[in-house]
Amino acid sequence: MVPIFTSVLVSTIGYGISFPLLSISLESMAISGQLIGVNVAMPALGWLIGSFFLPGLLSKFGLKQVLIACLLIACVSIFLFSMTSNLLAWMILRFFFGGSLGLFYRAVEFWVNAVSQNKTRGRNIGVYSFCFVLGLAIGSSIQPLLGITGALPFAVISALLALTILIVAKQSYGDAVIISDTRMYFKLGIVLVTPIALAAVFAYGFFEDI
Repeated sequence: MVPIFTSVLVSTIGYGISFPLLSISLESMAISGQLIGVNVAMPALGWLIGSFFLPGLLSKFGLKQVLIACLLIACVSIFLFSMTSNLLAWMILRFFFGGSLGLFYRAVEFWVNAVSQNKTRGRNIGVYSFCFVLGLAIGSSIQPLLGITGALPFAVISALLALTILIVAKQSYGDAVIISDTRMYFKLGIVLVTPIALAAVFAYGFFEDI
């Protein structure tokens, strides 16, 4: 578990840098608050759309290849931010950057659940969550030291994601993640069985991004 938890920590440090970096950069470009909000919503849209394809990708290519592909997309797209100040380009790049990292975290979380025994599953998910939150906190603290001008902050994030790729590439995942049913549909029954839990998640996401 140590390598995969390390990959989560390192990648979320970069992700944590990106949150204030992108928002402050947009403010410096005199972009309105409404459009900044739309830009912030792009990762969630990427997660939502990409999640429909994740089971099929895992089944066809395997976990390691999917994780590396997601990290490569994020690594390239975040550096491309430094090459343009076009708002539409930033929307598209953030869609791919945030969406690909979101799929990376979902796939890792699924793998941790799949390989953990019942007696250790709660602990392992707890460690995963701790690494995620710690990475965001460290990244947000580092961002003021990097500033918002030039390619340096974007290059640092790309470097952290490149390091994560190396960590992921050296990890052995075995055959624990095997998905046989790759049909892409939404099960209404999940909403009917757990409406309070899903409503709580919706409320948390809504207030978290305000």
